[in-house]
Amino acid sequence: MPNSHEIELFISDDGELKVHIKGMKGPGCLKILDSLAKEVGYLKEKELTGEDRTA
Repeated sequence: MPNSHEIELFISDDGELKVHIKGMKGPGCLKILDSLAKEVGYLKEKELTGEDRTA
């Protein structure tokens, strides 16, 4: 069975978008995040989770 990846999007009342990518580590995760940022505007902040740091 292929690995599954999940992207969670959180939109606050003031329109701020937060993205949490699950099931993908390191450069692949950051590539998806950068692609999303290009589509929705600008990237204010990037925070790596423990999952990202193990790559």
